[in-house]
Amino acid sequence: VRGHAGLGDGPFDEEHAEEHVLNQLSAQERMVCVWRRLGFTSHTIANHWGRHGGEIEAVYRTAVEKIRRLMGDRQM
Repeated sequence: VRGHAGLGDGPFDEEHAEEHVLNQLSAQERMVCVWRRLGFTSHTIANHWGRHGGEIEAVYRTAVEKIRRLMGDRQM
């Protein structure tokens, strides 16, 4: 990937681009994204972590916004 927003002007293959994006997320954002990707709902994650579903949704939305911005709004 060359010249995507947030990735600079140097060449990046997909693996390095994904690694770069994941490194920009907080540990909590990464974990919420992983759990969501595995099919868990925000409610289930919240119950497991002793949090409110709205908190998990907010973390997930923030992570998705960061990912979109860093990947230049390309299809995820």
